[in-house]
Amino acid sequence: MNLSKSLRMKYLLFCLPLFFLAGCSKNYTSEKIGWKITLPGKTWKTIIPKDNEKAAAKTREEVEEFIGIKVDGSRVQPLISLIKNNASSFVSVIETYDHTSDGLYEQILTEQHRAIKANYVSKNIPAQYEIGASRIGGMMLDWFTIKTYAHDPEKSPHTRRIFSCLVNKYIFSMIISSDNEKDMETLENVVYSSTFSIKYQSQ
Repeated sequence: MNLSKSLRMKYLLFCLPLFFLAGCSKNYTSEKIGWKITLPGKTWKTIIPKDNEKAAAKTREEVEEFIGIKVDGSRVQPLISLIKNNASSFVSVIETYDHTSDGLYEQILTEQHRAIKANYVSKNIPAQYEIGASRIGGMMLDWFTIKTYAHDPEKSPHTRRIFSCLVNKYIFSMIISSDNEKDMETLENVVYSSTFSIKYQSQ
């Protein structure tokens, strides 16, 4: 399997400056994957995609520097993101997927998890990990949780959880991230409000 393809989207998820801020609406729907979520209140800013080649180029440079290969960002499409502050956020993206060229979905997840762990080790950041799966909106989503700890033991850990699944020939991912339980609960409610069109639930 081509490792660069399996990691391409996974690194982009952590550095996506390809958005502009807009007002919140109650729901968001992606027709491409038949996905719908309920958005949180006004304290969360809605971030929607907009073409920005300068920002896209900067993102690709950051990814290429880390993994040492050229990145084709044309296959990755941001859906919607939410942000409350520098610590609490939600990101959702899709990437086109073809098992004949990209390899098995399960292998892609395995390589993603290995790469994330290696990234934290390389930065000497202590972290704990947990893996599992949940049925959400009729679809089984794999999830991977990373908890990182500050040098100050009095501070709460920063939690990042990645939800992923295959839907309509895309790898769909949601990432929620926060350093406090209240915001994490809000973001989990957004994730678990997800519904998928019936025609995709049997995939």
